[in-house]
Amino acid sequence: IPVNIINAVLNGADKDNYTLLMGNFPDTTANINKKDLSIVGTFTVFNKEYDGTNTAVINQNNLSLSGFVTGDDVGFSFVAEFSQAEVGTNIPVNIISAVLTGADKDNYTLLMGNLPATVASITTITNIDEIYQNSISVYPNPFTDYIYFNTTYNVSNITLANIIGEKVFEKNVCSKEKIDANALPSGVYILTVQMKNLERRVFKLIKR
Repeated sequence: IPVNIINAVLNGADKDNYTLLMGNFPDTTANINKKDLSIVGTFTVFNKEYDGTNTAVINQNNLSLSGFVTGDDVGFSFVAEFSQAEVGTNIPVNIISAVLTGADKDNYTLLMGNLPATVASITTITNIDEIYQNSISVYPNPFTDYIYFNTTYNVSNITLANIIGEKVFEKNVCSKEKIDANALPSGVYILTVQMKNLERRVFKLIKR
């Protein structure tokens, strides 16, 4: 990057005997290196029923970037996974990838060492008879334009979030709902159904 002299003044006891010409200054070049950023803070993920994958869904995201210049437009997105897909309790959940976002992201490098982590559980699959006794229907899956929700549960609310935990839909419902998903980009989404008895059901959906 060119480095130019933009201003210069004489100093010293005899400076008033001289005039400093401001043309044809020497110049040089140097590099501005990317500034390192770290992810700090905490996050949690939902416990889930066994589904054969180590996919984790963000519950609370209290992570932030450390080291950026005040006023810069820089953020990040990340993906976390269980360290195993099998049933277990207090399973380590680690951030496996993260990318910078924002208009000023190219001025920074995201350090991927010593990342925050959490723990959560993978439980056995709910008995089929129990599912039919208190049925919840979420369809179609995969979906393209609308998601339909029906239940016999006493539901408090439902939320739809993308794979990094950002809510794209939330509503208090009784027994059925039609969710307009036309504007959603393709990808994996998580529908969380919160019952009034504090029980929670989580569904993984795919938008084509």
